[in-house]
Amino acid sequence: MPLKNRVLAKFYPTPHDKADLEALAKRTGQSFSELICRLTSGRQPMAANDKHLIVRDLLKINADLARLGNLMKLILDDESLVLPDGMDFHGLFDSIRETQTLLKTKVRELN
Repeated sequence: MPLKNRVLAKFYPTPHDKADLEALAKRTGQSFSELICRLTSGRQPMAANDKHLIVRDLLKINADLARLGNLMKLILDDESLVLPDGMDFHGLFDSIRETQTLLKTKVRELN
């Protein structure tokens, strides 16, 4: 999450608790701040491999969108096909591109 959407919050753990939290953050591949946010909002700490699985799934979706766009392009390039009136392929292409941009942004945020 961008810093502009965050506020500073302080807490005072014991040295032992802080060390435990830092170790947990390191084991789960999160920053100390991310871990505290997840724990205080009642969510489970994300396991280190969870991020990799999420990134992999997002990249698969991105590849599927690229294939869909390529298939649509083949349809548009086939002059023998008559497309139904009102079918907005260009709007659909734009939507696919926007979704791919969003996916890439999310992947960058996770890495």
